[in-house]
Amino acid sequence: MTTQTDSTLYIDQLPADTEFEVTHVRGGRRAKQRLAELGLPIGSRARIVERYPLIVSVGETRLALGRGLASKVVVRLLVDDSHSATSEAPVENG
Repeated sequence: MTTQTDSTLYIDQLPADTEFEVTHVRGGRRAKQRLAELGLPIGSRARIVERYPLIVSVGETRLALGRGLASKVVVRLLVDDSHSATSEAPVENG
C-alpha cells in the first residue's frame, strides 16, 4: 500500500531570503481578499525578508503578515536558474 505525504508548503515555513509564488490560500473569501488588499494575491511572487516577525517583500513593498493569515498561504518555491548548468549559453557558429 502506498501512502501519500503532504508536501504542501506554507509561507510561514520558509526561511529568510526564500523566493516564492503564492499558489493557493486555504481560507475563505476574507483571507483571500485580505491578501489581495495587502498586495499578495494568488499568483504573486515575493521573498521572505524576516521570519520573526514575518516580513515579506513584494517588489519594492514590504508586508508584515500575522501568523494566522500566513499559516493559510500555500506557496511554490522559485528557483533562480540563471546560474545553473542548464542555462542557455551563446551558440557559436563556426
